[in-house]
Amino acid sequence: MDNELRIALENMSSRDYTLRSQALEVINQARERAVPGLLEVLKNGDGYRQEIALAILWGFFRDYGIRHPDLVITLLEAIDVNRDNNPLVVQDGIGFIADLKDPTAFDALVEFLSDEDKTLREAAVEGLGLLADPRAIPFLILALNDLEKIIQARATWALGQIAEQNPSEVDMIIPELRRGGTPDALKLIKKLQSHNK
Repeated sequence: MDNELRIALENMSSRDYTLRSQALEVINQARERAVPGLLEVLKNGDGYRQEIALAILWGFFRDYGIRHPDLVITLLEAIDVNRDNNPLVVQDGIGFIADLKDPTAFDALVEFLSDEDKTLREAAVEGLGLLADPRAIPFLILALNDLEKIIQARATWALGQIAEQNPSEVDMIIPELRRGGTPDALKLIKKLQSHNK
C-alpha cells in the first residue's frame, strides 16, 4: 500500500473536514487498491473508523461491484466484535452481507437468529428478508414467535419479501402468518392473496 493511501486511511475519520475530504477522495480514487486497507480498519479500527470503512466498502460494492475474497469473513468478525458496543456496525454489516447475496451469508444470518441480543436477531431477520431465499422460511416462521414484538414484525416483513420474489412459496407462508395473527401478518395475508389472484 502506498504512503498516500495509508495516510488517507488514517485520516478518513479526522475531525478536520479538509483532511477527511482529501482522505476520502484518495480512497475513492484508489478503489480496489484501498479495499485491503479498509478491511484491516474494519477488523481492527475503533467503532467510528469501522463505520466509515463499512460504508465505503458497501458503496464500492453497490456502485462498482467491487468485492474481496475476505469480505464476508471480515464482516462477520466485525459484527461479532461489535455486538455489544456498536449496533450500527452490526446492523449495517448484516445488511451488507445480505446485499452481497453470498452463499455463506445465509448460514451466518440463520445463526444470528438464535443470538440472545435482540438487535442482532432483528438485523438477521431483516438480512434474511433482503436475501429472499426460500430456505429461510422455516427459520422466519420460528421468528414469528420471538418474545420481541419488533422481531415478530420484521419476520412478517421478511416472509413477505420472500413471498413477493418467490410466488410459489405463498401457499406455505399464509397459514403460518394466520397462526401468528398479528395485525402486520393479517395485512400481509391480504396483500399476498390479492397478488396471487
